[in-house]
Amino acid sequence: MTTQDGRPARGRPAPARRSGRGWPGRPDGDRLKQARSVPRRPRYWLRWLLVVGTGVAVVAGLAYGLIAGALWVRDTIRDQDAAEEVGSAPTTYPAPTACRAADLDITVTVPETVATGAGMVIELAVVNSGAEPCLLDVGAQNLGAVITSGDHTVWTSTACAAGAPSRVLLVDAGDSTSTSLTWDGLSTDPACTGEAAAAPSAAASDGTTGSAADPATDAATDPASGSATDAAGDGATDGSTEPAAEVVADPRLATAGTYRVRIQVGGQDATSDQVFVVE
Repeated sequence: MTTQDGRPARGRPAPARRSGRGWPGRPDGDRLKQARSVPRRPRYWLRWLLVVGTGVAVVAGLAYGLIAGALWVRDTIRDQDAAEEVGSAPTTYPAPTACRAADLDITVTVPETVATGAGMVIELAVVNSGAEPCLLDVGAQNLGAVITSGDHTVWTSTACAAGAPSRVLLVDAGDSTSTSLTWDGLSTDPACTGEAAAAPSAAASDGTTGSAADPATDAATDPASGSATDAAGDGATDGSTEPAAEVVADPRLATAGTYRVRIQVGGQDATSDQVFVVE
């Protein structure tokens, strides 16, 4: 509104003239051109957010990799230490006990025939058929052989043990060991002297003194003739004649016949009888 002199009236200015729905006093085409010519502001906060997010993701990935690697190294070291401790720790085994005759599988090898007085070697192969290791004493007083003929015991190796009385071997389950026993072809000497009984021998006369040459036998003097008589009673008085010495066999010698041998462990039978012949 204006006053009469043409000046605008004081107060609120009059609204500008619009052209349609566009800017005041401007056509729609001008408004669109102006809007298109004004450049948009770049969104820097979005770029920074993307950069920061990428950096955080990279750092997080590196941290995860480092932590996972450290844990893997720690677990590997622990496993190696545990394996080393297991390998270096001494293994404790139960103390083995003496082998039982029932847990021993003994194979006896002897010749089928032997000559009288020749003796023989008894070969033994012993297998531990038990489930646990055991101590086998193959000494002369524990592992022995018994030779019989009928109901008569001819020889027992442990009666007059020869060699080490005790020799202990550790035999694992399923393992075997071998040894041997030697029979001299004689029966067991109850006194274990190793000597045969004294045998009688012929006495010789010298024909002059009337005494026998053998100190073990005294010569008898014939009271009628006063001549010396030999121990054999042949009445020879000629000093030039000497009787032949009598050869007496060892009474302990095993004679010809059929014999049986079996093995004993600790005084208990461990095998059945095996037959051999003395010729």
